[in-house]
Amino acid sequence: MDKKDFILRQFQRTHSKRYENYILTRIWHGINSLDVKMITQQYVKREESKCALLDAYFPQFNIGIEVDEGHHKHSDSIVLDELREKDVIKATNCMILRIDATLDIEKIHEDCDKTVSFIKEKMNEPQFKTRIYKC
Repeated sequence: MDKKDFILRQFQRTHSKRYENYILTRIWHGINSLDVKMITQQYVKREESKCALLDAYFPQFNIGIEVDEGHHKHSDSIVLDELREKDVIKATNCMILRIDATLDIEKIHEDCDKTVSFIKEKMNEPQFKTRIYKC
């Protein structure tokens, strides 16, 4: 599979989640670099045979992205999300950046742009490795 097919398949995974798809494509296009790998719906094995899916994961930086849609605002979901995030961090030692999809579009854009800026800063660090993966 070539790089183009890999990228297209990543976004195909989000086609039925319109907020997630919008936010992740905005971030991807903001980064605008084929030297960065983004994996959508990244499987993470948790303790006790549980698993979690990160909405997006950038392996070169060990950064996960979570898009919080409306259902994340319910009290049960808040507690479960906190537990899940702790498990994911324990399993991967990754940093999780959250974007609240229930906010207005200007705030969503602002949060996406902050995420893009943060990742671009990471790309400028000397330890950044380009093309560390094969598609």
